[in-house]
Amino acid sequence: MFFLFLNAEVAVKTISFSPLSLFIHAALPIKLIALSLIFASIWAWTIIIHKTLIFWRVNRKLDVFEERFWSGNTLDQLYDLVKNDANHPCAEIFMSGMQEWKYAVSAKILPQGSKKVLERMSIIMHSTLNREVDDMKKHMGFLAMLGSNGVIIGILGTVLGIMSSFQSIAQHQNVGFAAVGPSMTEALFVTAIGLVASIPAALFYNRFIMMIQTYQVRLDDFIQNFLVVMSRQLDHEN
Repeated sequence: MFFLFLNAEVAVKTISFSPLSLFIHAALPIKLIALSLIFASIWAWTIIIHKTLIFWRVNRKLDVFEERFWSGNTLDQLYDLVKNDANHPCAEIFMSGMQEWKYAVSAKILPQGSKKVLERMSIIMHSTLNREVDDMKKHMGFLAMLGSNGVIIGILGTVLGIMSSFQSIAQHQNVGFAAVGPSMTEALFVTAIGLVASIPAALFYNRFIMMIQTYQVRLDDFIQNFLVVMSRQLDHEN
């Protein structure tokens, strides 16, 4: 019994529990699961960094545009200023509304058909808003999927690792740590990878959704203010 214990101790000392060693000695299905989670995590972080930069740039440009909008310049002056540089959602919404307005002016629909013109402007600008929001939501589904399923995929690797542990027990007829330790560690290692992949994806997905909702409300407020300004201009023309 004492010699068996020594042999087990020697086996334990020769086992390496570094992530690379665990991956190399893991069974093929566990390797595939670990690789899929690693690649998913890399892609998720690519999306996170890209979205963070986009939201930062869009919010900065929105601040600048709103400052120009309320600076006292006429809407025609603002239109000429941004028509060749409408590279953010608020400018796109403004341009879509102004183009409908200019069409109504050129078609001499105003001021008699002012109510219908304002209704069409509202429809067009909200349609542009929805399109811009949909564009901001691109690739968000992957973050949601990884955030909700990454742990489950990791648990699948855990189950496979436990099955491997039982096979090791049956082959060695030994329930000591030397027999089951590596397989159990591999199982927990895959679960850890699943957590590392899913937790940031879930956190940033929720954060981005809140940012998009806040931005959508802000753009909707801009549309309402823009329509009020146009309505006042029509009142002066009447």
